[in-house]
Amino acid sequence: MTEAEARERLGELTTGYARTQAVFAVAELGIADLIANGTTSIDELASASGTRREPLFRLLRFLVGEGVFDLQDGVYSLTPVGELLRSDAPSSRRSGARMMGRFLPAWGEIVHSLRTGESGFEKAYGTRLFDHMTAYPEDGAIFDAVMTEVHGKESAPISRAYDFESFRCLADIGGGNGSLMIEILTGRPDLTGIVFDRPDVAERASERIAEAGLSGRLRAEAGDFFRAAPEGADGHLLRHIIHDWTDDECTIILEKCRAALPPDGRILVAEAVVPEGNEPALAKSFDLSMMVIAGGKERTEAEYRALYDRAGFELTRIVPTNCPVSLIEGRPRS
Repeated sequence: MTEAEARERLGELTTGYARTQAVFAVAELGIADLIANGTTSIDELASASGTRREPLFRLLRFLVGEGVFDLQDGVYSLTPVGELLRSDAPSSRRSGARMMGRFLPAWGEIVHSLRTGESGFEKAYGTRLFDHMTAYPEDGAIFDAVMTEVHGKESAPISRAYDFESFRCLADIGGGNGSLMIEILTGRPDLTGIVFDRPDVAERASERIAEAGLSGRLRAEAGDFFRAAPEGADGHLLRHIIHDWTDDECTIILEKCRAALPPDGRILVAEAVVPEGNEPALAKSFDLSMMVIAGGKERTEAEYRALYDRAGFELTRIVPTNCPVSLIEGRPRS
């Protein structure tokens, strides 16, 4: 790499926040939805979005250059990238763009995270991520939508990757709206399940379970996984739960699972395993987000082995899937 190329690359790295916030602004304002519905001139877009013409024009000019929108003869249209900002797009990423922009102050506190090990989010907002979600329902709703956007496509690959028929009853710990358990139970008539989450989340999961016609085999149960895990399951599944917390906090969660599982039970943690070596990896990017936003971390195989050992489990195998996460299987240690 030449010095000029290095300067250019560093410039891209140090101004990335401008792109993040520009995309956040059009996602927050619903500009892609307006264009898709036929509002295509700058005057119409400014009026419909409650913005001023000149600032909006300058923002869209920048994003046309970035390939988010196209502009021909005064008419704006959506590129394939811009299509993903539509609320109704099958692979919509609008909620993710909104969340990243709203939580940018946490990234401004990354040095605090490096110096203290605490999340930048807590420094910026005065509270931890999930407490903030409870206190600010609008942000909580956006966060829930992001989880569906980002992780919704994982459900089918996870369901196909593992022999879930070997369980009698599977409990999804922190199972959210129940989408993963609905996917796993569909086509497996002998399997029953539990979706375990906070009371407000469990209530929403119950509605979705009923809509899926699985109320006879799948139930939502309210609780706190720091206090106890649900009884009656011979398998516990935790998707994108462990990476939200510190090692000490994860040990508590896993110990509660171990206490509720029978001796022949199994635990499955669905996370992106950080690979060894210096090559770029999505898990390494996720890891920074966990550090700054949630105060947790992504982990290597060795770190998962150590974490399981602390909580009284033996890591038996890691099962890859056709998505960025793997299933990290463990059994209670006798």
